[in-house]
Amino acid sequence: PFFSGMLGSTRPIRLHGKPIELEVRPRPAAAKGSDWLPARSLTLEHSLSADPATLHAGDPLTLHLHLRAAGLSGTQLPDLGSKLRLPDGVKAYPDQAKLDNSVEAGGIVGTRDQDIALIASRPGRYHPPTLRVPWSNSRAGTPRQIILPAVTLELAEARGAPPQAPPRVNPG
Repeated sequence: PFFSGMLGSTRPIRLHGKPIELEVRPRPAAAKGSDWLPARSLTLEHSLSADPATLHAGDPLTLHLHLRAAGLSGTQLPDLGSKLRLPDGVKAYPDQAKLDNSVEAGGIVGTRDQDIALIASRPGRYHPPTLRVPWSNSRAGTPRQIILPAVTLELAEARGAPPQAPPRVNPG
């Protein structure tokens, strides 16, 4: 076969090029926690699969998050589902995140797309806290923060559930 003679005849090759100088700055003192994101820019976009005002207890609501960082790869971006702090009665079911990389004029751009299904087990008003993603502007060397605003969920009784009687008050 054609390749049989080529496989046994390998030899090392040395390449030489101009030296590359890198300036490596230390991690800023203000960068706390395990997720330190030094990037040229960072954006966070979100969308919801339904209007939260039309939901009933037990209905899923999918939160889609799109994190984009200039200067980082997709694998360096944090799991946003782990940063969500949900109130009691609301459960999160994250899907596998989709990571991607592209090259633009300034270098690598990483993205992380993540869908998280949120399901409330009982009716009521829920106030999930704001999602905050701290990062560091690598050009300016300054700490920054992206804030995803909180969404109030007001859920009606589950579909098909019998209406609840008003609470009884004992005359006293």
